[in-house]
Amino acid sequence: EKVLTLLKTSRGTSWSSIASIKEMHRAESVANRSKAVHLRRIAEKAGCAPQDLLFFDNMPHNIEDGESIRVTSCYTPGGLTWSSMATALVEFDRRALARAAGE
Repeated sequence: EKVLTLLKTSRGTSWSSIASIKEMHRAESVANRSKAVHLRRIAEKAGCAPQDLLFFDNMPHNIEDGESIRVTSCYTPGGLTWSSMATALVEFDRRALARAAGE
């Protein structure tokens, strides 16, 4: 939460004031359960299905958890980059189009 208050947009607005859904846990509380639990909770708070989420993580087992509930999940071992963001958005769009076509 503190980091979100420190990060600012180009107009000086804190990310914390923009983020309407904040689902954060201490590492030790998340370590003992699947990331799928966490992602389902975020989807529920957002009022959407898990497949409407886009998830980035640097741990392969968390990516597997996200994929297990149909969340488009992007492995980012070196951190989030513009390239990984673009790749994930293309994959998210591909999956959304496939769902719309009934695949």
